Amino acid sequence: MRDQTLLVLDFGTSNVRAVLVKAGTGEIVRKVSVKNHWIEGKEGRWEMEPEILWEHAQSAVEELFRQQADEKLLGLGFSFFGDSLIPVDENCKPLSNLIMAFDTRAWAEAAYLREEIGERAFQEIVGGPCLSMLVCSKLLWLRKNEPQIFQKARYFLHIQEYILGKLGLGVHADYTMANRKTMLDIRKREWSDRLMKAVGVEAERLGGDIQASIYTAGKIERFGRVLFNQEVPVVLGAHDSECGILGLGVVPGKEGILGNISGTYEMLGCFANEASLKQKEGVLECGCGPTRDSVILNGSSIAGAYVTWYQRQICRCPEKMFSEMEEKVCYDGKGELFFLADDDRRGSILCGLDSSTQAEQIYQAVIEGITFKLKTLLDDLERTKRETFESIVCGGGGSSSDRWMQFKADLFRRKVVRVDQAEVSALGAAMIAAIGVGYYQNFSEAASCMVHPGKIFTPDTERSKRYQKKYGMWREKYEQSF
Repeated sequence: MRDQTLLVLDFGTSNVRAVLVKAGTGEIVRKVSVKNHWIEGKEGRWEMEPEILWEHAQSAVEELFRQQADEKLLGLGFSFFGDSLIPVDENCKPLSNLIMAFDTRAWAEAAYLREEIGERAFQEIVGGPCLSMLVCSKLLWLRKNEPQIFQKARYFLHIQEYILGKLGLGVHADYTMANRKTMLDIRKREWSDRLMKAVGVEAERLGGDIQASIYTAGKIERFGRVLFNQEVPVVLGAHDSECGILGLGVVPGKEGILGNISGTYEMLGCFANEASLKQKEGVLECGCGPTRDSVILNGSSIAGAYVTWYQRQICRCPEKMFSEMEEKVCYDGKGELFFLADDDRRGSILCGLDSSTQAEQIYQAVIEGITFKLKTLLDDLERTKRETFESIVCGGGGSSSDRWMQFKADLFRRKVVRVDQAEVSALGAAMIAAIGVGYYQNFSEAASCMVHPGKIFTPDTERSKRYQKKYGMWREKYEQSF
């Protein structure tokens, strides 16, 4: 029984991955990745064709089972990117492209909602600040700018509901993904009348029933065109951030450690108690965890889009590997170039640029700027939880860089641990699925068997001193600029 495997579909913004994970050890047996294609438009618009995303998922599963034809599955789980919006008709057929998480077209609508609801009231309902990237802002934009689509839409789905519908399992959401629609009252775990009125949408158009992430939605014998050799239980899964935090071994009830997912977004997070809903500091978000009574406390900063910008516009090499860029930088705290970015409006500033600036110095400034934002989030998290985190556990694609991990240890002034398995969202989704099918009783048990710590980075005293000074300079410039 300990050799049984789970199939995970990890829907990331950059790729769709089909992953086979051993339930007993967390070992990844095999994975197949299919690259997504973003459609970039004007005024901060980023979209994706939902039918192509579904095609990519089928292709990944098809290729995986071509390699592992006789694999017996314990269950199927999911990790999903959040803040997506797909208007669909009564047959769940898309009426437009999927609007991506980092799409910022709805900044005017976000400003309207902040005025209409009130910033404090909005945060109390949803758990975070009202930004242009949120689904509620995008819905209001759709209503104002594409009224025909808004009126014709039977449902406004996110990617979880859309994929489960494609599998013939109906329209379902777990708490973490329902929370990402930013219309859910996180205390009551039900749709907010006040927000629905402000946006102009009815509850029945926001999707179906909401369950815990470990809920089994049904069983399937095929994944689209891919036929299985058995009936496979399908567990709802969760938002990729919550999956990733679980995949780092940061589980409800575990104190003293903080998770850092390094990918398209740089995210810090941990699970907390209900009191955090009232005590949170700064721009932190409180949200629904994988179970009805759990809360996640986190903050994030865009990373992937800025690195991609550097690859395309500065390096002029879109396919240049992250590892190649990292080889030329030296995180010593001595540089005088600063990268400032406002994620919500996608405004960015390079301070200290002159004719002698080298390309690798710009890249280093981008990474430093991203990480400085994490430092502000870390400080906010510790004030909110009223505790000091002894260590930070890292995973995801960006964690592969030893230099960046050491920089984080120096800046944060604490131990940074990289887990052995970089695919933390897939691993967290596998943990959820394993609990959902009864293989484990709880997250602590699953983490003890499936999550394994790897290399440890400890802060260097001298570099740390220099970076505390540089961080102070960065923060002053940031506050003056935005």
